[in-house]
Amino acid sequence: MSNKSNLSIDLNIRSKRSIELNVQGFEGTECISLPFSYVIYATTSSDVDTSSLIGERATLVVKTACGRWLASGLCAQIEELDPTVTDLRVLQFVLRPRFAVAELSVASRIYGPDQPMGVDDIIKLQLGKLSIAIPSEYNLDRYPKRNFNVQYNESDLTFISRLCERNGIFYFFKQEDDGETVVFGDKNLAFPNVKFGDKSRILYARPHERRAPRSVDESAVRSFRQRRVLSTKTIALRDYNETVPSVVSVDQQVGQGSGFVGKASRFGGHFADEAEATALARIRAEQICAGQTMYIAHSDAPELRAGVIFELEGHPRFDGKYLVIAADHSAYCPAPIGFHASTQNGRAYQNMVHCIRSDVPYRPVAMTPVPLGVGLHSATVDGEAWNGRAEIDDQGRYRLQFTFAEELAKGAGSDYVRKLEPYVGPNQTGLHCPLVPGTEVLVGYLNGDIDRPVVIGAVHNPDMKGGVTSDTHLFNRLKSQSGSRIEIFDGPASPSPYDRLASSGS
Repeated sequence: MSNKSNLSIDLNIRSKRSIELNVQGFEGTECISLPFSYVIYATTSSDVDTSSLIGERATLVVKTACGRWLASGLCAQIEELDPTVTDLRVLQFVLRPRFAVAELSVASRIYGPDQPMGVDDIIKLQLGKLSIAIPSEYNLDRYPKRNFNVQYNESDLTFISRLCERNGIFYFFKQEDDGETVVFGDKNLAFPNVKFGDKSRILYARPHERRAPRSVDESAVRSFRQRRVLSTKTIALRDYNETVPSVVSVDQQVGQGSGFVGKASRFGGHFADEAEATALARIRAEQICAGQTMYIAHSDAPELRAGVIFELEGHPRFDGKYLVIAADHSAYCPAPIGFHASTQNGRAYQNMVHCIRSDVPYRPVAMTPVPLGVGLHSATVDGEAWNGRAEIDDQGRYRLQFTFAEELAKGAGSDYVRKLEPYVGPNQTGLHCPLVPGTEVLVGYLNGDIDRPVVIGAVHNPDMKGGVTSDTHLFNRLKSQSGSRIEIFDGPASPSPYDRLASSGS
């Protein structure tokens, strides 16, 4: 829909191009490392069934005097509101990226036992598993490969998000006429620089300032303010690595000056060595530093999108290059009588963006919850059988098949897992009764970390009955797989001669 204020808004549903939708307005938010969401209001005289529109690909195109703005995605939600007084249907659409379908698939999987994987490998594999094709680009370093990475009762989106946040990886959406592309990166070099028409900078123009008037097609920043928050000064990471074994500890300074105070010391980051701990500490410091100084701008420039770098000029203090972290966009055409929107007379396109200096490394905030290994989980002993015994590595560890995991081949259910023992000492002293393939075991988790299982003990079930049952309850019994046994009868005993003498008083 267009009007004399040089604003036009159109929603094109690819499979339903014959439907005439008069878009009255839209509003929504986009943010780095979050799927965007736009609410679109439209009227129509069509009798189309809204069930045929849900899940369809669509593109929202906004044209202003200053430029063109578009967002492609899926019709994730459709709501039919009260009609206008002229009986036009009023439809409210929610447009989200195709990537958002990842939140609709929930699974429990284990990655890496058969082939070690880095977080970059897992992200690519996860996107390939989704129900629809999602164009993607990757500007990533290589990451340490692990044999055990657990997705536990999580949506694919949640799993990808928490892995990205832990490793300082962000994603944003590149919008083009043929659809949106999700771009993953871990350095600011992944963010594109934008131009404003034929200009490389955008002007800061306060409304009350006397200066040459802007041309109708020239965008500007009307408000630009800075916000600083008091932040942690030092990050300390500590963890115990049982494969060394030793405690790994590193400190990383976040910033200097009066704006940084305190020390955040965290235990249990699950890093292999000091090099990995140092890299993670640097990422944590950059996460804090990225949010310490924020700039908030209001403009009419449609080029300002989450994940782009722009250059500001004309400000007395804040000229320079900035990275847009988040942006709120909105525009409304004059609405028909009876339309519910509060902006009845229309409102030109505008946005509010949150940004940081482009030379500050951006890292997404670690806000996605990590599943905890609470209680005990069931598993069975896995691996190739050796003379009736389970496969054991050179440290006496076992492979397992976790009952919660999907899509795992025999012998590739897990990395090698330690087994809790009643006694362990130096020089290979201790007590260890080897487990048998197929034995059910109960598993706990070091520091509650779902990626760090420990076998707590074996348990009986109907397929593997215990050595002592109701028929043999008077025996204490130790029986090996080959049939060797030690038994102690613990039933009622006949009185000894000494007991009889004592009872007679002799």
